[in-house]
Amino acid sequence: MGIASADVEKARQDAVIGEAKGPISKIDVNVPAEAARLDTLRETVAAARATLSERQQAVAVHEADDRPKQVLDEIVAALTNIEARCSKASEECVSARAVLRNDDQVRARMAEITTALGERRDRARVWSQLDDLIGSADGSKFRRFAQSLTFNHLIRLANRHLADLNPRYELQRAPGGDLVLQVIDHDMADEVRAVHRLSGGESFLVSLSRTRFLEYVVNSWDQGGKPVHRRGLRLA
Repeated sequence: MGIASADVEKARQDAVIGEAKGPISKIDVNVPAEAARLDTLRETVAAARATLSERQQAVAVHEADDRPKQVLDEIVAALTNIEARCSKASEECVSARAVLRNDDQVRARMAEITTALGERRDRARVWSQLDDLIGSADGSKFRRFAQSLTFNHLIRLANRHLADLNPRYELQRAPGGDLVLQVIDHDMADEVRAVHRLSGGESFLVSLSRTRFLEYVVNSWDQGGKPVHRRGLRLA
């Protein structure tokens, strides 16, 4: 019995020792990892403390040197003034836009007026040219114009009579002269000569053609002072 009890006690002690060895071995394994984590935490804490110290120093410098010189009431008043100026600027902007819109409308209207004015000027140009030709206060331009038309008609009809007398010659109105005649000599390569340079016979033919035409003109008017048609000709 004594031997059996001793064996049982020894077995129990061995079991207790075996159970204790398991946790101890686990602790031995986790110690290095925990030590590394602890070192990391210490480094993080040190860095945080350094950053905190820098921030505290920056706050102290800011409060000592960069503190606003204006008090709160002054800042509020300045802000109110700025807001009022912004409101006024907005109103001026709206007014300026209205002015610009009105300017655009005026410009469009001016473009229409300019176009209409150009069209009317084109229509008035004809009347202006007519006024330059025959318009004058005393009617002298119109008289010269009417005389010019009559003179041209006289030359045409006189040339008809002259062609019957001698087709060699033809009367022509001298350039630059209102009532000045010149003669074209077809037998001399259409040489143009002034009336005072004609020979006696040539002057006679020209005078005769004009005389016969003037006689025709006189006979073409009736006693009432109105032109009458004869032989298909009339005074224009």
